[in-house]
Amino acid sequence: MSESDETAMVIEWFRLQYPKTRIIGSLNGAWIAGAGNRKFALISKYKKEGLTPGVSDLFVAHVNSTGAGLWLEMKDRGKTKSSLSQVQREWMQDMIDAGYHATWAAGADEAMKIISAYMEGQ
Repeated sequence: MSESDETAMVIEWFRLQYPKTRIIGSLNGAWIAGAGNRKFALISKYKKEGLTPGVSDLFVAHVNSTGAGLWLEMKDRGKTKSSLSQVQREWMQDMIDAGYHATWAAGADEAMKIISAYMEGQ
């Protein structure tokens, strides 16, 4: 199953479990269509609109005792921490420094466990 499919499963599960809490998906890693100048122009436009390398895939807008919200980077099931890029690691550390909880998950099952624990204040 792809990272995209795993992320979609998490979003669907979250909305059923926590219907009054917002979860936001970042399209930061989305594939940008086009070639040459067209692709460059789109990337440039998106950067002006806030596209930022390293931004985590999901944000749970819920304050608890461990943070002002949860940033969650999704990876394919079976991946290890070494699959995180340097800019992803830096983003997560910046978010922790800013008072958020930030981590990563390898697959939907792990992400759901992390989110459940966060929502319970752990």
